[in-house]
Amino acid sequence: MKKLVAIILALTLCLVCFAACGGTETGNEESTKANATAMTMGTGGSGGTYYAYGGALGSHIKTTTGISVNVVTTDGSKANILGVDAGNYQLATVQSDVMAYAWEGSRSFETDGKVDSFRVVAGLYAESVQLVTMDPEIKSVADLAGKAVVFHVKLNKVTVTNVPALDDEFAKDVSEFETLEELKADLKAKALENA
Repeated sequence: MKKLVAIILALTLCLVCFAACGGTETGNEESTKANATAMTMGTGGSGGTYYAYGGALGSHIKTTTGISVNVVTTDGSKANILGVDAGNYQLATVQSDVMAYAWEGSRSFETDGKVDSFRVVAGLYAESVQLVTMDPEIKSVADLAGKAVVFHVKLNKVTVTNVPALDDEFAKDVSEFETLEELKADLKAKALENA
């Protein structure tokens, strides 16, 4: 199962990289080459978990693929979805609930409207939240209405899942192609067909 997840993640990363590297409207060859070697990732505030995680993930992408990832601070999930939609970011960290609101055009996206121009590359980690109070009057989340609430978050560690090397052996394992270059060409052609 781990191998299958790693293969799917690696293929998805390749697809995203090729989709992001797909050409330009101006046909400027230099611009196309620059896009093939660099991406921008929207994360969150500089003191937050997503910025730190984005930095670690960007470093891993650079090490394993040679693609530089410029990790930038943002106002969080909604700003990241809007940034991807506007073409400012090729990657972004987004909370799943905010992603669902964008896709549906609900809650925080009621005013902006539905945004469905993005695709999920991977679920990075499950987010769990516990609400604890010392106030005996608060018995449910609804009792928090109108009260000031403060959250403290501590990042304990950042981990990276090792994925298989993107080489000819990988191409043979996951496709009918003999070389990675053949697999890349096929994925790029398919990504451009679906763009």
